[in-house]
Amino acid sequence: MLTYLHKQKSPGSKEGPQWYVSMTGSLPDQDLGVTLMIQRAVSSLWSVSRRRYTAEPGEVYIMTPLGVQDAIYAPIAASLNVVRTLGLELPKQDLDGEIIRGQEHELYGEHVPKGWIEAKKGDFRESEIKLIHLPVRQKDKRPINPSRRSLLPFSPDGSSRV
Repeated sequence: MLTYLHKQKSPGSKEGPQWYVSMTGSLPDQDLGVTLMIQRAVSSLWSVSRRRYTAEPGEVYIMTPLGVQDAIYAPIAASLNVVRTLGLELPKQDLDGEIIRGQEHELYGEHVPKGWIEAKKGDFRESEIKLIHLPVRQKDKRPINPSRRSLLPFSPDGSSRV
């Protein structure tokens, strides 16, 4: 259970009561799945850049939209939770010292879009993540850059230039 304090009821709210506490149940399998996909996407970006600017071979992960949706929505569907987050307005103290109890509370449910189709019970739908190897191309051997200014005064010849 994750508990956190926030000033506005929801992001972007300008008016209304302030200071809420919210409690959200965690889904570790969703967190790990989405984190792994983000890590692979960022790693692919770095690999493409490394190939372009240092002439090293690399690899790129190709993910299908269905695989990303499965990482997000399959743990929600499997959890069978009706409520994911409970939000409560905190009690406040008026100028006379009287405590005014919180008036609002919200229950936020799970959201799974209607277009997403869950795998059948007992079936395992493998996430389609393909690994593509990127060979070094001829134009990657030396980046074309007409600038005579180095990025740093001590930059070696052939390194990045501005």
